[in-house]
Amino acid sequence: MSGENETAAVPEPKKRSGGKTPLVQVVRECGLSVRKSIKLVNLIFDKIGTALRDGETVEVPIGTFSVQTYHGSRKAYDRKAVNIGTSKPMQVRGTRPGVRKVIRWRPCAGLLGEPETPAVQRQEAVIPPRETAEDAEAYRLSETLLNGNLDPALLQEIYDRGPDVKAYGKELGRVIGVQSYVGQLLGGPAPAKLVEELLRITYGRGATTERLLERLRELGQRQRILAPNEILAGMW
Repeated sequence: MSGENETAAVPEPKKRSGGKTPLVQVVRECGLSVRKSIKLVNLIFDKIGTALRDGETVEVPIGTFSVQTYHGSRKAYDRKAVNIGTSKPMQVRGTRPGVRKVIRWRPCAGLLGEPETPAVQRQEAVIPPRETAEDAEAYRLSETLLNGNLDPALLQEIYDRGPDVKAYGKELGRVIGVQSYVGQLLGGPAPAKLVEELLRITYGRGATTERLLERLRELGQRQRILAPNEILAGMW
């Protein structure tokens, strides 16, 4: 009797994606009761949420979830908007957050049927072995940048430029700083392509990432959201 009540308690899923009901229905098809299916689905999502809150990277069959932290100082700025009542432009006072965390999802290769790219195949080449504390730190920073969709070929170039793993790790830390500052200037996540272009221009001019960070800080003094082309134009 209880099994019949449990079966009737869950309605048939609607023809739409999203929500836990379709997942519960799939688990039920494996022979579990409704109650156990719901408990299992909730447990999986709770474990994923706990791991992300702890700063861990979560790998699932369809891709990878990771947490990226953006550092900065809390600042006020004005942005353009449209009054929905009058359709006239207006200025809106906003606040750029300081330290904030963003969950990023990187789909696995071949998820949509595309063949695995050479860049994904070369990921392990730019991560040094984890034998010492310096190796482990460089490994962690490499993973952070790769999860942010930075080109592995660029990380390989950075690795080849440094005399050792310690220097490589320090440079990766500065690259993450560049990524964070660019995100602040844009008022959102920094596009990997923009960060890569800034780094390649910097290296091509024989400049350092320390100088690049100084220029980004100077641009931040404008107290407003910038467009990607403004950031590129204001570099050198």
